[in-house]
Amino acid sequence: MHMLLIHPPLGSIVQSYLSTGQLLGWLRQCSISAEQWDLNIEVANAALQQPRLARAEAAMRARMAALESLPELLPSQALEYGFYARLAPYSAELVEGIDELCAAVRRPDPAPELTKQLAHAFSLASCTYYQASREHFDLAHPAAPAYSSIYNPCSAADLMASAEDDQSLLSELYAELLPARLEASQPSIVGISVVFGDQIIPALKLACALKKLRPECFVVLGGPSISCQFRDIREPALFRYFDMLVYGEGELPLQHLARCFGEGDGRLDQVPNSAFLAGGVIQQGPQQRIKQAASPCYDGIEAADYFISSERIWQPYRLAQGCYWEKCTFCEYSDDPDHLYVESALEQIVADLREAVVERGQRRFHFVDAALPPKLLKQLALRLIREDLAIHWHGNVRLERFLTEPLCRLLARAGCVQIESGVETACDRLLKLIKKGATVGLMETAIGNLRRAGIFVHTYLIIGLPTETMEEATQTYRWVESQMRSGGIRTVAWHKFFITPGSHIQTHPQDYGITAVRSVERLDMQVESWDFDAPGMTREEAASFVKECARRTRERVWEQKDPSPAPEGRKLLESQLLLPPEIAIDRPAFDPDQLAELETAVGGWDGDLAWSAYQADLDARLPKLARAPCMRLTNLRTGASRVVSELGWSALQRAHRAANLGEVSFELAVETGRSSAELAAELARLLRSLQEEPPLGVLLV
Repeated sequence: MHMLLIHPPLGSIVQSYLSTGQLLGWLRQCSISAEQWDLNIEVANAALQQPRLARAEAAMRARMAALESLPELLPSQALEYGFYARLAPYSAELVEGIDELCAAVRRPDPAPELTKQLAHAFSLASCTYYQASREHFDLAHPAAPAYSSIYNPCSAADLMASAEDDQSLLSELYAELLPARLEASQPSIVGISVVFGDQIIPALKLACALKKLRPECFVVLGGPSISCQFRDIREPALFRYFDMLVYGEGELPLQHLARCFGEGDGRLDQVPNSAFLAGGVIQQGPQQRIKQAASPCYDGIEAADYFISSERIWQPYRLAQGCYWEKCTFCEYSDDPDHLYVESALEQIVADLREAVVERGQRRFHFVDAALPPKLLKQLALRLIREDLAIHWHGNVRLERFLTEPLCRLLARAGCVQIESGVETACDRLLKLIKKGATVGLMETAIGNLRRAGIFVHTYLIIGLPTETMEEATQTYRWVESQMRSGGIRTVAWHKFFITPGSHIQTHPQDYGITAVRSVERLDMQVESWDFDAPGMTREEAASFVKECARRTRERVWEQKDPSPAPEGRKLLESQLLLPPEIAIDRPAFDPDQLAELETAVGGWDGDLAWSAYQADLDARLPKLARAPCMRLTNLRTGASRVVSELGWSALQRAHRAANLGEVSFELAVETGRSSAELAAELARLLRSLQEEPPLGVLLV
């Protein structure tokens, strides 16, 4: 029994994705025969071969001549002609110089205009079949081509039609690439990891091609896009192209399948986190989560295949599974009773990063966590500095109180060059509504600390949250603009709000003023609910506002770089990578005394709130409290809790052990009995003691 894990088109062309490598590491750890194949990058390279581009250009010229001979063009024909006309001025030059272009973008210092030329090359490759299905490859972002066609990935009928349609560039490329690889691999199971929305149709076409070439192969579809869009699949006919769907983590389902096929030990209906067809009815397997992920494996990944120099690749890596916060009401984690948050062991993380540096020369990492855990992040930063592991990294970080100025300096010294963070809105009312656990003032402080440490900040904003007014949206834009003007925020991504499946907003819409949710007719697999009724902005107003905000902030970013940009430069900026193209890795040795001083400044514990941060809040609240506190210990991972009626440290320790809680938060409630002075003394003693064995958070209520 052998397993082949495939990352399908169209995804990043400048790095491999983590999913297949993470699964391969797990399977190898379980002694299961498996390999991975980044078919996405093979398709990208094959699409840009000179003979194929020459055929595409000839087809484009012939079709343009045919359209020009018509007395009048229909709207669809005018759209098609416009697509060709945009490419015609560059096409001959692209065909002749494609090999040189592909080599040039892989140099350490490629010219910026090469990204635009590469985009034209991908579009040109699409011209052979554009008339038939409007299939279009477009390098909308330099990291990943976009895919579009006449088929809608939210329609089951369209998905099946697209899978059967062989008049496409993808079908042509699959016919060239699949037979040899399948012959060499001889897989019993093929797993296709569908990460991005633009991979859904290519993945279905791939599954269809696999079934035609090797009907005996057991084809499994999984990945984030499958977990989201195929979660409530109701069309059994789709299963003609694959045998099983996997939701969430794929490690345990693939391990169970390997046992079923290799040893005949186990039944398909016992495969966890799965959906399959039995007797014409879609069945669901049991729910089960892994408690510790394996280290990713990069066997089969060749850096030279990607459209970037190897020293500029940002290698994805994950520090933890799930999200430690899991409260944002617009996120699928907010209402998932089975959500399990698990951090990787620090020693494993450091060993993995060291191996990447020593064995593969990899020194740039993208930590792909939903939110990097504060405690682990600080511990990792200290280890990176102590062991002089010279790397650079970026990742998603919540703008919390833990981002003090000393800690930001520590992260910068440990190689952090940028953080990405979901600000969502600059309205405190809405931040409370969606349970971000932050205020505008807190985020401003964190952004300022990051700026002074030399760390770039990229933010995500959501417009059209339930009940958001036009005035509040305008307030958010003005806040972002002021932060960009001061240098706090470097780049921004604006998004329209939609109701995420599984989120608290979806399951409790009445709590957010939503009175009706409408789906789009015929899109039976539509999972993102954009059209709904609620007080505040209309959906159309939100869409228009997002478009205008994106335009204005792009211009402001450009003005910071060049006060008089050329139109071509503006276009390039719109698709630029978020991170600086060149960052010096070499750093001077760090003085151990400086490290000790910085560690002391950061603080001796890793809670959300440092002791010094309590002073103003505590002083403001104490006069209002006329009753003594009790304490509720809550496990942030499981939700289990215990109430402690005393404030003494010994009582906390006893309750901690009795409840078998790991990392906890302390929520202070109040009961009758004590004066403000007594309460102040108790709280001061308690908070000082927490520095010895810290909680994850302390909240006064």
